[in-house]
Amino acid sequence: MNNSSIALVVCYFGNLPNYFGLTLKTMAANASIDWILLGDTPEQINCPNNVKRIHMTFPEFLKRIEMAGNTEVKVNSVYDIYNFKITYGLAFADYLSRYDYWGYTDLDILFGDLRTYLPEEILSNFDRIHCRGHLSILRNSLEVNSAFKLPTPGCIDYRKQFIDQSNGQFDEWKGIHRIMRYHGFHQYHKEVIADIRPSRRYRIDRFETTELPNYENQLFYWYNGKTYRAYLHPEGGIYDEEVAYIHFQKRSFPAPDPKLHLSGGFGIGPSGFFPYNREPLTPDQFSELNSGRWKSLPEISKEFFGRIHRKLKSFNPS
Repeated sequence: MNNSSIALVVCYFGNLPNYFGLTLKTMAANASIDWILLGDTPEQINCPNNVKRIHMTFPEFLKRIEMAGNTEVKVNSVYDIYNFKITYGLAFADYLSRYDYWGYTDLDILFGDLRTYLPEEILSNFDRIHCRGHLSILRNSLEVNSAFKLPTPGCIDYRKQFIDQSNGQFDEWKGIHRIMRYHGFHQYHKEVIADIRPSRRYRIDRFETTELPNYENQLFYWYNGKTYRAYLHPEGGIYDEEVAYIHFQKRSFPAPDPKLHLSGGFGIGPSGFFPYNREPLTPDQFSELNSGRWKSLPEISKEFFGRIHRKLKSFNPS
């Protein structure tokens, strides 16, 4: 039985993914976990009961980060906030004080049954569980929440990191993971996620994970509160492998059919979302789901101008 209370913080500024409704659906299925959606997301969003929406402007957000670290913060744009995730335990202590554990996560994710991967014996014995920037969970104590401030050989000082965003991964391997390892905190990590490789500049590739082994014919889907990677067994059947969540690295998709928000299951592939309730798939259908394609000229143009826009759009928090 899981008795520890957990809250996951999502800070987001700007446009939401067009599949955000499905991400909310997967959050709602994790009923024993609370989610704090913090930022300037539209007020008309209808959040499930376990998702608390807190409106906060970007300058207000930066002020909290500065107070948490007692240091100056400089950013080039809202996309730099990933470097500050590890401060959330202090920066948003007023929202997190009643929880045993808190975590930071992203929105380009479909969440599975996270509690399956957070048994009480792991929670009680580790200070940080899972070590990805897109989802990490920490013991809610002053010692753990302040760990990012500890000087560590071979690791950039957080005060320099917070004014120079050219040094990445402070929220995972090159930053907080190295700091906590050096100072004797207990960290737990196991590869239990489907971290989907990004598409290339001119081509949309089939779904492949960065850490787990890949198969010639594989399918990723959400069904009744869980996320899976399935693949075609050599003898003809389909083998289902549960994962904690599916993370999309810099992938864009067509907006999903609103009917999927009410469905018990849906699949996801390079071309987008589709109804899927564990119906049998033929080898030809598997093959189609595992085919890449070259991007169209409108897609290439849209992404090109989007990159230019992000580079030019610096954010002045004053």
